[in-house]
Amino acid sequence: MLGAVGLVIPELTNIAPVWTPLAAIALAAVVLLGALFHIRRKEYRDIGVNVVFFALAAIVAIGRI
Repeated sequence: MLGAVGLVIPELTNIAPVWTPLAAIALAAVVLLGALFHIRRKEYRDIGVNVVFFALAAIVAIGRI
């Protein structure tokens, strides 16, 4: 939840908007680690959600840099 707030609030309020891409990069890292966790536990079915969220976080990070 705090990650989503970190993506929205800085850009919305125009106070320290540099935090938006940093929050997106951090969320992408968390999601990537979650995908690695699923791979390690052989839960391949659950990786699709991680891929989608990783792609969304990467789009936000690249778009705001």
